[in-house]
Amino acid sequence: MKKRPWLTLTVFSVLTFLFTSPVFTHISYWGHMDWDQFTFWHAVPREIILRHGQFPLWNPYANGGNVLLAHPQSAFLSPFFIFVLLGGPILGLKLEIFAHLWLGLLGMHSLSRHLGLNWRAAYLSACVYMLSSVFFLHLGEGQMEWVALAFVPWIFMFYLKSIPPARLRNPEPCVPNHFSLAGAVLTLGLILVTGVYVVNLFLLFLFVYAGLTAVQMRQGRPLWTLGIVFAGACLIGAVKFLPMLEFVHQVPRLVDQQSGVSPETLWTMLFGRNQAFLDSRLWETTFLPDGTYRYGWHEYGAYIGFLPILLFMMGGIREYKTRWPLLGSAAVCLLLVMGHSSPVNLWGMLHHVPIYRSLTVPSRFIFCVIFPVALFSGFGLAHVENGLRKYGRVVSCLILVFVTLDLWQVNGVLLKNVFRIPPQHVARETVFRQRYAAVNFYKEKSLSRSSQYPIFLSNSGVLEAYECAAVKRGDVRIASDPGYRGEAYLKSGNGRILDVHFSPNAIGVSVDMDGNDTLIVNQNYYSGWRVRANGNDLRPAVYNGLTAARLGAGRQDVVFYYLPGSFILGLCLSLSFAVTLILWLARGLKAPASS
Repeated sequence: MKKRPWLTLTVFSVLTFLFTSPVFTHISYWGHMDWDQFTFWHAVPREIILRHGQFPLWNPYANGGNVLLAHPQSAFLSPFFIFVLLGGPILGLKLEIFAHLWLGLLGMHSLSRHLGLNWRAAYLSACVYMLSSVFFLHLGEGQMEWVALAFVPWIFMFYLKSIPPARLRNPEPCVPNHFSLAGAVLTLGLILVTGVYVVNLFLLFLFVYAGLTAVQMRQGRPLWTLGIVFAGACLIGAVKFLPMLEFVHQVPRLVDQQSGVSPETLWTMLFGRNQAFLDSRLWETTFLPDGTYRYGWHEYGAYIGFLPILLFMMGGIREYKTRWPLLGSAAVCLLLVMGHSSPVNLWGMLHHVPIYRSLTVPSRFIFCVIFPVALFSGFGLAHVENGLRKYGRVVSCLILVFVTLDLWQVNGVLLKNVFRIPPQHVARETVFRQRYAAVNFYKEKSLSRSSQYPIFLSNSGVLEAYECAAVKRGDVRIASDPGYRGEAYLKSGNGRILDVHFSPNAIGVSVDMDGNDTLIVNQNYYSGWRVRANGNDLRPAVYNGLTAARLGAGRQDVVFYYLPGSFILGLCLSLSFAVTLILWLARGLKAPASS
């Protein structure tokens, strides 16, 4: 990349535009299926920051009130959230797709060059990994958290630079280890706050690779280096990680996932050229003859084609002696992909590990297979080029062009019919209310599983919002309910509500009390709610699962605000570690560079 930096950046910009151009055809159109909920998860924190000037901790719009920062699907801490802040959730998310695809291509190219591949082989590895249908099918469904695939090659490259094995060919000088460690920590921290599924899956790949590399090197350095990287990533992301752990502990998602993919299904995943047909265009659950599908095709498709697999086999055979840990890691992940169809049910064993008990769909591990396959296909191309000598470069370029065109023909259409909902006109209510039990705003109901985004635009709450976690819900009432008493009310009526000032993180209520009573707000209670009356802190109460406070007689200004201790602790840890990291890097700049 050093010899042709602008060429590389330009090529990847052109490829990114070709593959993502369908999302910009109708720039203001909304996405179908899960795009509703992920647009919602980006629109709410934007609203809280820009309209209310608050840090997004609580989401009052879904399921009677729920956590925001702590929710696994919340990703507003990502630096790419700037696109949403500046351009709004519709345009901003489309720009995020573009930026992540470009970043992933560049990262895979940089990793390949670090491993000693020439520029042609590095381009091939980048295209096979990022332009496979894994990225496009998940985003086509609306699962925005899968943009975190872009960080995977960067993490792996920084990790390798932290433990450079002596036998790796590396024509570029190594970055000092402390800078590599910092890079691995920061990129893993980014993936931690961007995609929960991706980080869980890739961490397993990393630990398997570190263990096998430790065996290869006959020392524990790969394992303890990865331990340092993981600990550092948890510290830098503690502001998100600790509240999320608290939330997941309160509402554990335990699943008994018995699915998997057969060899026949795996063949279709990797080589089926009708990926767009297999998603049924409406992204409904698809069942093929072997009966192994439990979800839509977006959970399975991973087209890369035959030629990259042939090159992978050649590269694997030629590079096995020095790079067998990478092949071993791919094999372990392949067994996980097969799930209960595997001869060794590693997926069933994995579900005994606490952090992995909530995972569903073993086929999601397929990207951990595609990743090393892409690298070894680059090695295979390099060996083909070296073997042909005089015509090697020409043949190598032709193979690169053929594979890229093939990927574009099969996968370049997968985003074509995704953003097909014209902007919906939704009148915004001046006062927030819990207004809907369940509703679908869209005329064509099959386009989306939910209507959270338009409900949010109407400044309303909905009780039955699409949710992946088993959230708790108290006795939240909607405005049309006979038992609805407002967004704040007194249990026994011993006084009057003078005023209610609503904002997402804080609800101010002015009351004139005739005697002792319980003031209740129409929001779910989670640990983290706090109460202040006339400037004095009170202990929050819980009434039928709702947030409440016990008050005495007199006129009082009461503020209910959500500020969990896990956020305060996480923020302190993240800031402290960030300062420590900066000082450590500054100290490293003064020291002589070492390889």
